[in-house]
Amino acid sequence: MKILITALGSYLTGDEIADAVREYAQALADERATDVVDIPIAGDGGSTRLRMSVGWLVQVHAVDAETDGSELTDPATSTRLRERATRLTTHRMSPEPFEPLGLSDYDWLRYA
Repeated sequence: MKILITALGSYLTGDEIADAVREYAQALADERATDVVDIPIAGDGGSTRLRMSVGWLVQVHAVDAETDGSELTDPATSTRLRERATRLTTHRMSPEPFEPLGLSDYDWLRYA
């Protein structure tokens, strides 16, 4: 289990869920974007759901937690977050090759 730490609180959740949240948060931050995720967390009376902001300018840290309970899992949530992260990282635009003044090779050095 891991504890997700934000400016608003700390939340106990499963390892896979926490890792997926961090991956998605980093992908969003790289794009200077934010989103709200809905994840399961462990509460006093069992598990419950948490909606939290992640991404650009939102700090989310994860630390390992020792617990006596069983690992909290939600494969659908983990998969969905990882798919979102993958979509963000694979659709980034790559820069066009730069040819100054429309000249190719090193011809432009003569004009520098």
